[in-house]
Amino acid sequence: MFRFLWLLSITVWLAGVASLAQAAIVNFNGNGKNPDNCTRTGSTYTCTAAFIGANDTASISSGVTVIVDGAIQLGYFQGIKMT
Repeated sequence: MFRFLWLLSITVWLAGVASLAQAAIVNFNGNGKNPDNCTRTGSTYTCTAAFIGANDTASISSGVTVIVDGAIQLGYFQGIKMT
């Protein structure tokens, strides 16, 4: 019984930790709400260097320009995808 409860508690804890670090996709498609730390004029976005968070991917649609003010350094599980 103790082993079962221990396994159950570890499983619940791991599920909780995994839900804290969910990845997101930051969309630059010219529609809707601007991504955090970005402004938009027409189809051109201007963003600070910290426009994507940990584990996030930026998705840039065709015909859209993204200007980043400053150096950008992608970390672990971060990426940029052009569509």
